[in-house]
Amino acid sequence: MDADTRKAWESSLEHGEFPDLFKTLDFINRQCEVLESCTPESSRKSTSTKAFTSTTAANSTCVLCQQHHTLQNCPTFITMSVLQRKSKVQSLKRCFNCLSAGHPVSQCRSKWTCRICKKRHHHLLHGEQLPAAPSLQPSDAAATSHQLPVDAAQPTLIGASMTSLTTAVPSTVLLSTVVLNITDRAGVSHPARALLDSEAQSNFITGRMAQFLELPRKLINLPLSGIGGSTRSNVRHSIETTIHSRCSSYAASLELLVLPKLSADIPTQRIDISHWKIPETCILADPSFNRPGTIDIILGATHFYEILRIGRLSLGDSMPTLQETEFGWVVSGTITEPMSPSSEERACEDHDTATTTREEDGRYMVQLPRKPEMIGKFGNSTTIALRRFLALERRLQREPDTQRAYVDFMDEYLRFSHTSKVAASSKNDESFYLPHHPVFKTDSTTTKCRVVFDASSKSSTGVSLNDPLRPLNEPH
Repeated sequence: MDADTRKAWESSLEHGEFPDLFKTLDFINRQCEVLESCTPESSRKSTSTKAFTSTTAANSTCVLCQQHHTLQNCPTFITMSVLQRKSKVQSLKRCFNCLSAGHPVSQCRSKWTCRICKKRHHHLLHGEQLPAAPSLQPSDAAATSHQLPVDAAQPTLIGASMTSLTTAVPSTVLLSTVVLNITDRAGVSHPARALLDSEAQSNFITGRMAQFLELPRKLINLPLSGIGGSTRSNVRHSIETTIHSRCSSYAASLELLVLPKLSADIPTQRIDISHWKIPETCILADPSFNRPGTIDIILGATHFYEILRIGRLSLGDSMPTLQETEFGWVVSGTITEPMSPSSEERACEDHDTATTTREEDGRYMVQLPRKPEMIGKFGNSTTIALRRFLALERRLQREPDTQRAYVDFMDEYLRFSHTSKVAASSKNDESFYLPHHPVFKTDSTTTKCRVVFDASSKSSTGVSLNDPLRPLNEPH
């Protein structure tokens, strides 16, 4: 910064306030816009460089309220709707890009564009209304996510006493999500997707949503504890704003702690609700509750119970519940749907039925469930198995205790008929020799040494014994 701009920046800070990156960048951006709009046209043509200072702002007079500020910083202009702003700019014959007089947008020399969509218009004139956060249409996330800056850090920590977890089980658990309106710095409301969490001691907001709202940040240093009571990081910033319901008069002012990311997409997968019988009279708090989407806000226990209403409906057995709230009806609970067997599972069941036999001693024998296309592709496994066996023998000769434990284990295999001697003449294309080695477990109360047979060892064709097995079976 030059000296004058540095002075203006210092004077914009509260006494003793620690400089905030976002506020500093916002100040520089506004300052550049001011200087672009106030620099005379002749000055732009006569020189290729500009000395940006803050003195021009004091000499500019707003065409709306006659105060000493530019049009884009005029409170009267900011409180207008987008359509009213467009109409006012057109009636004043101002440029739609820099809001200056004397030229149309097609002749605007300003390098600045809309900070939202990067097109040639001012961000205060973007769309019929200011854009919504990109979490409302999860299916279109790829198309909308480029409109907002992406946080550099993406940890998946769920903060201060968060209890919302995702588990890999056959059933699906729906968490309570709502779409609400949240107010930005200019007093304009934007839709955002929120998760209701009665166990969270604080309210949270993503860094991306906080930056989008352009609200001033308060510097804090709050430890963040989660599952297990571990404190893994600190919250550095918070913001204050107001949320509103889309379908009632409910509104609340609250403080939100800023985190880079709140959770994974909720739900984790798309849910088919075509057969669900949701009453038409129930206004859903989150119309896209069944599609994976970003969580922008977490509302904790401080507001959880005040937004609940008495209405409650069950959608049936193994189905979620509808709960009435100030934001509409939320859908939450466990969904358990019957799982049909896959083709691999059916093939394994057919294989077990066809090949399972019972021996004379009462034991059952089942063939390995191999893929038909892998038959005959074992190649030569003898060479690698013999080389590793000779290396093992050399090690056992150097370690008598290991050799003794190893021999005892192999003798036990022979006594219990877990293994038997095979004549060399019985070898065929489907034979596979497995290398083996000892593994010691000192805390074992029974067998300190056990033998591991390496079914992942590759043959001359690059195929192991595990490779031809169907994927639903554990390696042998």
